[in-house]
Parts: sequence; structure tokens; C-alpha cells
Amino acid sequence: AFAERYRATMADWQSGGISASDAEQELMALGKEAEDEGNRLHRGAVELNLGIIEGYLSNFTKSALHFENARQDLEAVGAISQM
Repeated sequence: AFAERYRATMADWQSGGISASDAEQELMALGKEAEDEGNRLHRGAVELNLGIIEGYLSNFTKSALHFENARQDLEAVGAISQM
């Protein structure tokens, strides 16, 4: 269910249904939820998607930071294929 929510946000953004800013806000809320639950897999997935949006917006430093956060979270839970 969690993955469906961040995938829906990304699909909405990619189709032009919502702005990058709105997508980031939705993803940040999901990231906070994942953090509150202590779920690093979900948090890593959110960070990965935030990195994609920031890269698209040419915010490369922010993008790299999100990708690094994603790598750390995913590596911590052994989700090697998602890294």
C-alpha cells in the first residue's frame, strides 16, 4: 500500500497532473510517515524518488543528497536490487 502511494504521486507528477513542488510535498509527507514508523525501506524509496524530481529540476546537489540518503537506507535493510 505504501509503495502504491509514492508511485501514484510520481505518476501524477510525470503526467503533469501535479507540479514538482506538490509531488515533493507529498513525498516528504510519506518520508516522514516512513521515518516515524522506522521503515528504512520505505524511506529509501521516497528518497530515491525525491532525487529523481530534484535531478529533473536541475537541483543536482539536492538530487545527489537524496540519492545518498536512499542508498544508505536501502543498504541498511539489504535492498541491494533497489539501490
